[in-house]
Amino acid sequence: MVFTITTGELENLNRAESDYRREDHFQVTTADTKDRLSVKTYFALDTYIFPGLVPFDWYLALMVAGAMEHELPATVIASFRNTPYLVDRDETRRAHALRILKEAGYDSTAQVLAQK
Repeated sequence: MVFTITTGELENLNRAESDYRREDHFQVTTADTKDRLSVKTYFALDTYIFPGLVPFDWYLALMVAGAMEHELPATVIASFRNTPYLVDRDETRRAHALRILKEAGYDSTAQVLAQK
C-alpha cells in the first residue's frame, strides 16, 4: 500500500520507526496503472534481521485487516494468514494494535487471522 501522509504524520512515523532505516526514494510500480512512484519506506536494520524471525500476531493481524480493507487479492490475504507468527505476551505493546483492530470491527487478532 502507498499512503499520502502529512509532515506531522511523517514525524510521528519516524519516531515510531526509529529502529528502522528510512529510504526516501524507494521505487514502486502501481498494480492498477503501472505508474512508477518514488516513495518513502522503512527497512529493518541488519541487527534486527535473523533466521526464523516471525511477526507478532498483532502486527500480522493489522496487515491482514489492511489487505482486506483495501481488497487485495484473496491469494495475498491467504498468504498473509499462512505466515507463521508469535503471540506477543507484552500487553502494553499489543494494546495499540488491538484498539485499531476493534475500531475496524474486529474483536481480536485471532478473528482476523482465522481462515474465512
